[in-house]
Amino acid sequence: MAKIWLNLLLVTAALAAPHAAWGGPETPQTLTIAERTAGAQKLAGYFNLYWDVKQGKLWLEIDKWSSEFLYQNGLPAGIGSNDIGLDRGQLGATRIVRFERSRPKVLLIQENLEYRAVSNDPDERRAVHDSFAESALKGDASEFLSCPRWTHSGSCG
Repeated sequence: MAKIWLNLLLVTAALAAPHAAWGGPETPQTLTIAERTAGAQKLAGYFNLYWDVKQGKLWLEIDKWSSEFLYQNGLPAGIGSNDIGLDRGQLGATRIVRFERSRPKVLLIQENLEYRAVSNDPDERRAVHDSFAESALKGDASEFLSCPRWTHSGSCG
């Protein structure tokens, strides 16, 4: 009976051990923004974009964390004149959003601005904020070009 418990304990310990301890793949080294965008066309703007023709990817460089900005989506193509209302060039809702990091994900957060505290009382303002949830419109693994701190030389610090 003691031998069964010992075997069970060893199996449990092996399963609970970190993945790297039993020969799992190592975490790949993170590329710098310059390395990731080498050969890509830079499209400068409020958020810089990089178009990589070889990979067919559009990279978004996030350098403004927790800063609100306007987000507008639309339909580049539609299905013609129809009752559904999906017409080419149609604009969707305009939102006030911000990027937040929740390791390893990047979240696009929309605060609920329908309900506001008009008081200067910080407790009331916090209660209203906590009572009406924010929305995570998008949450992806960090396949964005992001840096928590930029140095004066333009590198990620």
